[in-house]
Amino acid sequence: MHYDRVYEKICSYGDGMSSNKKYKVSVRSLIEYSLRSGDLIFDFGSNNRTLEGLFAHQKIQKNMGDGYQAEVHVSKIINFPSFDMHISGRIDGLYEDEGLFIIDEIKSTYVPLDDIDEDFNQLHWAQAVCYGFIYAEQEELSALTLQLTYINLDHDSIKRLRKKYTFQQLKKEFYDYVDAYGRWIEKLERWNNIKLLSIKELDFPFDRYRNGQRELAVAVYKTIKEGNGQKLFARAPTGTGKTLATLFPAIKAIGEGHGEKIFYLTAKTIGREVADKTLMLLENHGLRLRRIILTAKDKVCFLEHRDCNSGECPYTKGYFDKLNDALDDILQQNDRIDRQTLLDYAEKHQMCPYEFSLDVSNYCDVIICDYNYAFDPRVALRRYFTEESSELILLVDEAHNLVDRGRDMYSSALYKKPMLEMKNLVKSEDDYLTKLFNNVNKSFIEFRKICEANDGVYKQKDYSDKFLKQLRKLHKYTEEFLNEHKKVAYKDQLMELFFEINNFIKIAEMYDDNYMTYYEKLGTDVMIKLFCLDPAEFLKKIHDGVKAIVVFSATLLPMQYFIDLLGGDAESYRMHLASPFDQNNLELLFNTSISTKYKHRERTYDQVAHCIYNAIRHDQGNYFAFFSSYAYMNKIIDYFMEEFKEINILAQKQGMNEEEKEEFLNQFKGGKEETMVAFAVMGSSFSEGIDLIGDRLQGVIIVGVGLPMICFERNIIKEHFDHRYHKGFEYAYVYPGMNKVLQAVGRVIRTEEDIGIGVLIDERYGQRMYQKLFPNEWSHGRYVYHETQLNNEITSFWHRQSTMPFEENTSIPYTKIKADTKKL
Repeated sequence: MHYDRVYEKICSYGDGMSSNKKYKVSVRSLIEYSLRSGDLIFDFGSNNRTLEGLFAHQKIQKNMGDGYQAEVHVSKIINFPSFDMHISGRIDGLYEDEGLFIIDEIKSTYVPLDDIDEDFNQLHWAQAVCYGFIYAEQEELSALTLQLTYINLDHDSIKRLRKKYTFQQLKKEFYDYVDAYGRWIEKLERWNNIKLLSIKELDFPFDRYRNGQRELAVAVYKTIKEGNGQKLFARAPTGTGKTLATLFPAIKAIGEGHGEKIFYLTAKTIGREVADKTLMLLENHGLRLRRIILTAKDKVCFLEHRDCNSGECPYTKGYFDKLNDALDDILQQNDRIDRQTLLDYAEKHQMCPYEFSLDVSNYCDVIICDYNYAFDPRVALRRYFTEESSELILLVDEAHNLVDRGRDMYSSALYKKPMLEMKNLVKSEDDYLTKLFNNVNKSFIEFRKICEANDGVYKQKDYSDKFLKQLRKLHKYTEEFLNEHKKVAYKDQLMELFFEINNFIKIAEMYDDNYMTYYEKLGTDVMIKLFCLDPAEFLKKIHDGVKAIVVFSATLLPMQYFIDLLGGDAESYRMHLASPFDQNNLELLFNTSISTKYKHRERTYDQVAHCIYNAIRHDQGNYFAFFSSYAYMNKIIDYFMEEFKEINILAQKQGMNEEEKEEFLNQFKGGKEETMVAFAVMGSSFSEGIDLIGDRLQGVIIVGVGLPMICFERNIIKEHFDHRYHKGFEYAYVYPGMNKVLQAVGRVIRTEEDIGIGVLIDERYGQRMYQKLFPNEWSHGRYVYHETQLNNEITSFWHRQSTMPFEENTSIPYTKIKADTKKL
């Protein structure tokens, strides 16, 4: 479409008003799409660069005098046949000089100003052209002057370039950009119409909802429809069909204009696979939806040794020259973009697969990815999670994992040893860099002395300003050094340390009452850690900026704990669903005659081993025995192997890779030809997120109450929540521990046909503190106090199952807990 015809059509609409769908486009996005070209360059990205640029802009604007207007908003609506393009932006500066208006576009840079001329960056001129045209048309100007003002952040020096444009020149160039971007939006709009029609016609893919599934789906839909950052916390037991019950209503909501994009966030690979399969199910029933599964950079890089910052990667060369064609290619051919599809197209177009995946995600309706992409300040997708992210819908799966993950995301640690090693490496290259590393190393020596005077570890409620200033200087100069010395032998080590320092500085800028700083002597090394005790405020900032967020898991107990720590509030909706499974399918026994407390373990090893044996000997098949730690598990394994040689043993090892984990699970075969017990640790990949259905798993034995090991960090958390809620021990130890127990027991019954046993060993299961955390579906559990009673209960259970015909259970009612202040 030629710009004259576009312009004629605009004039025919008069004021630009229409009932078409509105596409909001920033001036920057408009020209980046139309003119992007060149290599993909990974800037080291100084932590303060954005802030430095902002201050430089403000300084120039302030010094330009009273006649200078700063941050002038301009906008224009262009009506296409099926959509309206709303273009807007802010002119950095506007003033009059010698009878002509000057449009001033300010750019901060570290490039020497002598290297900048009129051809330095055409995107900068194009941005000014767009501002110039919109302003000239608005004010009916026949000509004006465009000015690029470059300020060098190293030297505070300024260089100005000017070009005079007539209105017709501005108009032609502007509509060239509009034409290119408009043709792209037309393709998006055609896809959007196909998508919306398919959503409108999409029905629930089964004849009936599972018990509780419809109620959850309705609650999700209402939460999204209400919008404004509304939150729903849902405890949905295994079998509810929570993935479908969250995705289906979210998609329906998008079809009705309540949101634009879904982020399905998970902690583990299995969660991403389940979401993907659920969307495949809906596609088989007519849904057309673009989705992408994001994968970590290291797992998709084509190179054996990834080196993003050297400028030598062949997949960064001409990246932006190829991007538009590559996007058109992959999106026209694929609704579902998984890792292999992404790699195929990235290889075809010779592009960095990771960056390509992020660019493709801009045009996908569902993004399936790890929590990090939304919540981690180091890797969060800033292109989405900004003040303009209000149409995003977040579905947070297995959200019980987000508490500790959130703490990790907002914490940061540095160690002395790498600083000293790097000082010795750079001393032959750069005296000033050596000096900066030496200063930081001296601070670590001071930290070590503090630790030695305080039994090896010391905590305080703030951090050293002196140390942070040293890090800022080191960080800034290291960035300059790396840009000038791209091929030093220790480059990888220095870059890794650079990014660790960068993250420490970033976390320090977030530091508030939810943090504690501690120093710890670790052998010959010393660590300083900015430890986030409560991530709620940081997570809440993300929540509040989106359309709606649904936080769900089978084990959100106690609910208030998760609301407190995951950014909820009194206005957040919350609901509990009953298990859809027949309670009689799970024989749940609590053996409270054995203490597994640390101080009692040595004298109860034999009792635990015999209890495990008595639990598994009545029915052949596969069993899991879960423990709170590897050390405890290994002690029991030694005793068990000595006493019960006829039983096949499988043991989890620390640090197992994906292939080893898969091989481990492959040992769980059906058929019941012999008995196997697998020893594993609660909280690991084997205690949650796996499905061993049918006769692949006969039962689980839980040894202990899952409490995390007593340690310095957990005790800091305890002190913090003692002060805040008077529940320090519960928040630091009991609740996280029992969540692991709930997950582990949940491995037994995965479908309506599954049957099995769960034996929980610990005297504390008889205490009120722990019993209050039992879910409703555990109400049929029984207590056993000696070996004979345990044997009788299990024997009776397996006998009943062998003589009882299977009847599908449909009678369990739906129950819920209403919100504190309002109803869904």
